[in-house]
Amino acid sequence: MVSLFLIELLKYWWPGKGYFPTVLARTICFWAILLLCCPSIQAGYTDKVTLAQLKYQGGNWNPRNNALKRLAWEMVKRTSMDMELEPKILSLDDPELAYYPFLYMVGEEDFEDFSDLQIKILRNYLIRGGMLLVDSVADSPRFDARLRKMLALVLPGAKIGPVSSDHVLYQSFYMVNYPAGRILNKSYMEAMEYDGRLVVLYSHNDMAGAWERDSFGSYLFDVVPGGAGQREMVFRLGANILMYALCQDYKKDQVHIPFILKRRR
Repeated sequence: MVSLFLIELLKYWWPGKGYFPTVLARTICFWAILLLCCPSIQAGYTDKVTLAQLKYQGGNWNPRNNALKRLAWEMVKRTSMDMELEPKILSLDDPELAYYPFLYMVGEEDFEDFSDLQIKILRNYLIRGGMLLVDSVADSPRFDARLRKMLALVLPGAKIGPVSSDHVLYQSFYMVNYPAGRILNKSYMEAMEYDGRLVVLYSHNDMAGAWERDSFGSYLFDVVPGGAGQREMVFRLGANILMYALCQDYKKDQVHIPFILKRRR
């Protein structure tokens, strides 16, 4: 009804009759209806990859303020990804969560239990294609215990355990030899699987601490014990995780073996 009204109105206003006014009116109506009915256009979504960070209750949900921005910047420099540099901050109750295939959760101490609704939302997010990366900046036992309790509710029956060193995650873009971070609390990353893919990754090694820089571009934290070489591995691991989250295990295909071997040489 609205479109017909606009067409007739434009016919009335247009000086003269013919086909063009009707085409113009239909075009205007199409875009007007699209803008009214498509929330993604209203919200300004683009084709750029945007990293989302989880804001949760209790504890410090953002101990590394610029880490994701710096990771996005490195991805722009190193890959062909078109990235939004500013991360999107989301709670589990935010209806926009479905637009973001990668969700980052960082913490250093305890946090509040998720509500039943939040547990259900996160479960649906993961089983429908989303991926959660959890980064512990201090390897706190209280954070660890709360996280494991939450994940057991999100994916009942699924186990969390070390990622095999030959998993495609470590080959999805770079050849990564170990799950580095600012520190090396654990020699492995942990994960939960659903339907053959990793849906939750858990780092104990403060990856964000290696990515974090100040407004002048200087790194804020020393990386120990490996220094600059270890920091580079953290960026490479971050790139691999994002590639896996977006492309899954495409490099298992034999067609990619020559490319992988070339990169190794």
